[in-house]
Amino acid sequence: MAQSNMLTVADIENAKPEADGKAALLNDRAGLWVRVRGGADGTVRREFLFRYGGRSKTLGPWAKRPAPGCLTLAQARQEAAKLRPAHRGGDNPIQAQRDAEQAERERRDTERRLAELAPTVDGLFASWLTLYARPELAPATTKRHEGVWRHVSAAMGALKMADVRKAHLVAVLDSLTADGKPDEANKVRQLARQVFAWAVERDVLEASPFGAMKGRRKVTPRRRNLSFDEVRDFLHVRLPGVPNAPVMVAALRLILATACRPGEILSARWDWYDKRAGVLKLPAEATKNRRPHVVPLSDYAAAQIAALSTIRQGPFICPAARTEGARTRVEYLDKFVSDRQRPKDKKPLARRTSKQVTLFTLAGGRWRPHDLRRTAASRMGELGISPHVIEALLNHTQAQLVETYQRHDYLPERRAALAQWGAMLDRLEAGELPGAEVIDLSARRAKK
Repeated sequence: MAQSNMLTVADIENAKPEADGKAALLNDRAGLWVRVRGGADGTVRREFLFRYGGRSKTLGPWAKRPAPGCLTLAQARQEAAKLRPAHRGGDNPIQAQRDAEQAERERRDTERRLAELAPTVDGLFASWLTLYARPELAPATTKRHEGVWRHVSAAMGALKMADVRKAHLVAVLDSLTADGKPDEANKVRQLARQVFAWAVERDVLEASPFGAMKGRRKVTPRRRNLSFDEVRDFLHVRLPGVPNAPVMVAALRLILATACRPGEILSARWDWYDKRAGVLKLPAEATKNRRPHVVPLSDYAAAQIAALSTIRQGPFICPAARTEGARTRVEYLDKFVSDRQRPKDKKPLARRTSKQVTLFTLAGGRWRPHDLRRTAASRMGELGISPHVIEALLNHTQAQLVETYQRHDYLPERRAALAQWGAMLDRLEAGELPGAEVIDLSARRAKK
């Protein structure tokens, strides 16, 4: 039952349910309706609804005269006017109210879970992971944060939040710095400040004990790179002694051959590899500066990809050993290299011979997979390859003025440079040492 004109009090008072017992609906226009329903005892109940966009909201029961908990027709029209989109800015008023109610329920639930999870430092971090990190951050970022937090957890994870002092975190940072890990110390400081600031925002803490701490500690950039002798030792002697790790071995050779970052090589997919063009096409999301990068492949690099194609499984060129369809992670490659450079005073690894735990120990000291990228750039410089070509190979972001006016990508020059470097790697892997083609940089500087 619907009305063409606006309702009167008499229309509502005289309205009855439908003959089959279903509720009758009276339309007052502009979204306001009256629903008339019959009760089991013969009574008739009349109530106002506001309907919009396929949704409805009950405003309250009708009363002919003002009464507590009821609405007269005039009062219902006032309530409906508040809900109309023209009044609220065009959104669906019913959905907006439901969203607001849901947000309020979630806020209360958050506060409840915070109270349950966050009496201790580790509890606070668990709450931060549950309510912020996992919903908002990329899984890989969250996993890195969990790895960084282990330093905080070991030192003060069991402390109540109210008992934490700045000195607790300073002790952790000093210990990491003393161990030669200033960059890790910076990550710990940044994460601890973020987590405690998050607690302050939610009124779990009155103030963060780390709010007034100084910024990043100075970190000396790593300069470790392998000499020609070390590269020959690594390729000719060390790598052949690695048993049953073809993906790791090929990945290390590819990093050295392409000067790519370890993460770029390990995230590479088969559909990024153009065998006919002889290139690896890294999309923007795979590079540090978020710019696409075409990597020419020397015969040496192409041979590594060919070796990996014989064990191809899933979309990644460097597949994970135990997880189908996944890739080898950077931290696993780092550990693969680190475990084979164990100091003699460290506890031996289980089921690993003394030869294996020192297999990657080189004359110049400890090294990491990322140092192979620096090695490639440094040794190519010694081969006489121009610095601007090496910078293009490294896919470094140039100064704004240079980037604006110099748009050449140096692809032919990069291809020639990596071909020259790949030929050198072939010789080094065969046990040869470079000869006259290596420029004596120290002699060149002395002449200047």
